[in-house]
Amino acid sequence: MITKRSKFWTIVFAFLPGAGHMYNGFLKLGVSFMGLFFAVWTFASAINIGAIAYLTPVIWFYAFFDCVNRIFQDDEEFYSQEDYYLFTREKLEKWNID
Repeated sequence: MITKRSKFWTIVFAFLPGAGHMYNGFLKLGVSFMGLFFAVWTFASAINIGAIAYLTPVIWFYAFFDCVNRIFQDDEEFYSQEDYYLFTREKLEKWNID
C-alpha cells in the first residue's frame, strides 16, 4: 500500500537504489530499481568489463532523485501515482525486445 512516510527515513533509505521506493509502498518500482542496479553491477563484475560499471551511478542517481522527488510532492500528486515495474512484457514487446 502506497503510504507517504517520513521524509528523513525516505532519504536515508534512498541511498540504496529501490529501498526508499519500497519504504513508501512502491514495491514494484523499488524491486525494479534494486534488481537493475545489482544486475548491472554483478554483470560488470563477472565479465570484468569496467565500462558497463559506469551505468551503476546513472541508475543510482536516477533512483535516488526519483524517490526524493516523489516524497516531496504534495499529497494529491503523491497518492495519484501508481506502482509499476520498470520493465514489463508490454514495454519489451513495444521495443521489440524478447
